Amino acid sequence: MSQLMQAMDVLRAIFDKYAGKEGDKDTLTKKELAELLRTELGEPKFSYKFATMSQLMQAMDLLRAIFDKYAGKEGDKDTLTKKELAELLRIEFSGAGPQSKVEMDKFFGMLDNDGDGVVSFEEYVTFVAAITVISTSK
Repeated sequence: MSQLMQAMDVLRAIFDKYAGKEGDKDTLTKKELAELLRTELGEPKFSYKFATMSQLMQAMDLLRAIFDKYAGKEGDKDTLTKKELAELLRIEFSGAGPQSKVEMDKFFGMLDNDGDGVVSFEEYVTFVAAITVISTSK
């Protein structure tokens, strides 16, 4: 399992840990969200002079690290080109993703919400969140 898939699993597990305490297990109430944020994003804990991050912070850092690993090979380090995105999909999702140029163009167009010809970190995170929901639905 790729690091990206592991991060997606962690995000879903954290959501599931807090969702449903007050009703619907597929949504977070304001109170549940507040508890998640307070617990998972609270102050870093220090032990033996080392800071430890919550699982949520680790997963978020991993999402950024994976984006940074592929972004900028062909230009701007803050965006993914079609070629960079194709490489990310092939490696991080074990060969999944569009197989033809036409499919890739269509897929890329769906991710490139602002139509600037590249995928920003925000567009990438939206994609990862959608894939997380789809791949971890019960």
